Amino acid sequence: MSITYKIEIDNEKIENFMGLVEKAFSAVMESGRDMVRQHMEKLDCELLEQRDKKRYRAKGLRKTSVKTKLGTIEYERRIYFDTEDNTHVFLLDEAMSSRCIGLVDEDLCKTIEEMICNQSYRETAESISSTTAQNITHQAVWNIVQKAGERAIALSPEPAAAGSGESKILYEEADGDWLKLQGKDRKKYGTSQIVAYFYLTHTFHLRCLTIS
Repeated sequence: MSITYKIEIDNEKIENFMGLVEKAFSAVMESGRDMVRQHMEKLDCELLEQRDKKRYRAKGLRKTSVKTKLGTIEYERRIYFDTEDNTHVFLLDEAMSSRCIGLVDEDLCKTIEEMICNQSYRETAESISSTTAQNITHQAVWNIVQKAGERAIALSPEPAAAGSGESKILYEEADGDWLKLQGKDRKKYGTSQIVAYFYLTHTFHLRCLTIS
């Protein structure tokens, strides 16, 4: 598929270099979203003609969207009734082998998983929103990390590793703020020493601070 775009920028509304870059970035991202939308809908039409017509009965178009680095891409694809399995399917989704988490595409999910190892949920959300055309909240980042962890555990042949660590002070992160760990361990070991038991999985983001 070959698509040609003509991008026009109103120079009268640009006051400085940064403004020019922002306008160009926005225009290119919009063109990218349109390119992907056209490709997806064209492929869906091809699948309509190539399908096993005896097995898959077309039941009309359904709108969907996916969050990507280009921004949120909206498009339509056909839903089919599978007469063999007695279920409804989207042949386009199967053909694209989508590994989205919710409505977030795989590439953006991987970027978030890498960032969250060094940043808080709020910082990761801000980084994604400032460097891509996708606006995302820290709660959305948290949800993606949880789902990614659950998927990793489900695919792992071995059970999640468990362990214990000892620290005089232990903090965990909640919405970008640091909170002192509370609960039965604090009562059992006192304020000078807390022994915390935690699972070494990707299901949550934990940071510890030790004061000697």
